[in-house]
Amino acid sequence: QRAGRAGREAPGTVYRCWDQAEDGRLARFPSPEIRVADLTAFALQAACWGDPDASGLALLDAPPEGAMAAAREVLGAVGAVGPDGRVTERGVRMSRLGLHPRLARA
Repeated sequence: QRAGRAGREAPGTVYRCWDQAEDGRLARFPSPEIRVADLTAFALQAACWGDPDASGLALLDAPPEGAMAAAREVLGAVGAVGPDGRVTERGVRMSRLGLHPRLARA
């Protein structure tokens, strides 16, 4: 990311703090955030929007099904969604707090 900025936003030089062999082993681009992040807060927002599985959202990368299933499990455990995946009144209140659902439940 910084290498892209060097020379684009202002004159600059990139100094990599690893050798060429290590550079060859690194991924060319990082994984999309949606593939590696905890999706519990995202799943709660999707449920609030009436799309519990987020299938109706035009995303560049679809959320991994396993991560969404885990998120729905957490949301069910804290009472934010019902068995059908729809948001509960508690879930709506939790989403308004702007906290991770686990913290909003506490």
